[in-house]
Amino acid sequence: MKRYILISANPAERKLHKGGVLTLSIGLLEYAQKKDIHVKVINTLRKDINDLNFINTLYKGLSRCLILIKEIIFSEKYNGIIIVSSAGFSLYERSFQALIARVFHLKSILIIVDGNLLRESRCKKVEKIFHNLIFRIPTYIASPGAKFNKYFNEIKLNPKKHFILNFWLPNNFPIKNCPKEYKTDESIKFLFVGWLIKEKGIIELLNAILLLKNEKRFEIEIIGGGPLEQFIANFIHKNKLIGTVKFSGKVDDSTLRKAFEQSHILVLPSMYEGFPMTIIEGFHYGLPVISSNVGGISSVVKDSINGFIIDSVEPTSIYKAMKLYLDNPEIIENHSRDALFTAKVQFNQEENCDFLFSKLA
Repeated sequence: MKRYILISANPAERKLHKGGVLTLSIGLLEYAQKKDIHVKVINTLRKDINDLNFINTLYKGLSRCLILIKEIIFSEKYNGIIIVSSAGFSLYERSFQALIARVFHLKSILIIVDGNLLRESRCKKVEKIFHNLIFRIPTYIASPGAKFNKYFNEIKLNPKKHFILNFWLPNNFPIKNCPKEYKTDESIKFLFVGWLIKEKGIIELLNAILLLKNEKRFEIEIIGGGPLEQFIANFIHKNKLIGTVKFSGKVDDSTLRKAFEQSHILVLPSMYEGFPMTIIEGFHYGLPVISSNVGGISSVVKDSINGFIIDSVEPTSIYKAMKLYLDNPEIIENHSRDALFTAKVQFNQEENCDFLFSKLA
């Protein structure tokens, strides 16, 4: 039996829908079980998005490094290490874990999931210098889109060292057979799913809704938790959006899937992303996507084919994209059909995990 270490969010800690890294882990572990591969998980799950205290973060990071060393030394030999990383301090911690793997002659793959990496690199030359050094440590760097590869080439990383990795969903998230259809007697229903923080573009989305509310009949459901929960509730009440906006907050998986089932279009106007798993979930249900051109999104969301790409995260840009569907509801079915096709072709769990593990062979 082949044996690997996965440094990522541990599904055993899962209570509610916690985000993309956890979803990625669940699918990878399902694949490993099916293929009779042993995977030891070193948990990186942060229970609260606000749990960013530096001392606490440093302590947990050092603890994970010690667990990794102990596991390598005292357990049966491993074949490789898969490390999932965001940007910032997390990247430096995960790079150190890749260095530990290198010391013990183990191959490692560092999977970058955070688009903040690209945002930092635009602003700070010193970041590029650090990235050039730390990305030499792992055996391979995997990322979710062409923009990341372009950046790796920009910092002169060996092209053989980095590759695009299409992600996947757990097996209990099947692809729907039929595209979305719009019926003339119903409202078009939009859906937002994500952390309720300003970087997700939720404030701009709310202001876009204000621009639209007197023009067309539509509904939108907002799902997620975070620091802006009270702001959103107050905004809806103050601007008399009850009836147009359904604010559901945090939900369980069953409620989330029902929302995907009942919606027509997913809206995700983030200011930065790696590659949001919400898009894959939406595509599995045949939802076209309105999204910003950040991270790996444009490698999957094709403008006017399976959704619309907005040029900037501003209320007017979001408004125009939403209005295109409201003015031309007949395109929903065509975009939905292409979204389902993309889900089948690019996000196959077995094919993508086969490719990932083959790199560690």
